Amino acid sequence: MRYSYIFAGLGVLVGLIGASSVWWTISLSSGALIVVSGLDASPVVWSLAGLAVAAYGASVTLRGVARRVTQGLGALASLGGAYAVVYASAEPISSALSTITDATGISGAGARELVNAVTVSGSHWVSITGFILFAVGGILGSLTRSASGGSSRYERRARSASLEDSVATWDEMSGGGDPTER
Repeated sequence: MRYSYIFAGLGVLVGLIGASSVWWTISLSSGALIVVSGLDASPVVWSLAGLAVAAYGASVTLRGVARRVTQGLGALASLGGAYAVVYASAEPISSALSTITDATGISGAGARELVNAVTVSGSHWVSITGFILFAVGGILGSLTRSASGGSSRYERRARSASLEDSVATWDEMSGGGDPTER
């Protein structure tokens, strides 16, 4: 098994654990607690994660340069996702504004004023680690050649056949010979 697959698989597993965990808890002046999980923190993060996984899935079906390019794109999307998590964690209140508005009916600057404290759990680092592992898998995959980099046995056979061989095969068939008995 190639290392790129191992890193990508670990990245997805670790990323799913990080996405489902609580990243921060926001306490409001009313005493209400707003829990923000990784899935709720930023839509950009999970859009980039979806793009990275789609690029990886496409790279499994491709060969050669196309496979390397899609794995490189998946690595770039993963690094962008890690950056988006860092950006979202720099301002956790912004990631919870819509939830605060849903809970209180107050939006914008008024919703920010309702926040008493923010407790960061540190679980967003798990998601960053998942993105980085996935990016390492994409980088390794884009730099290494595929084990099936050569042509298939059917392509080799078709390329090696000459015009004289095909004419001889047709002549044999015209004479009643079976070309599958070669």
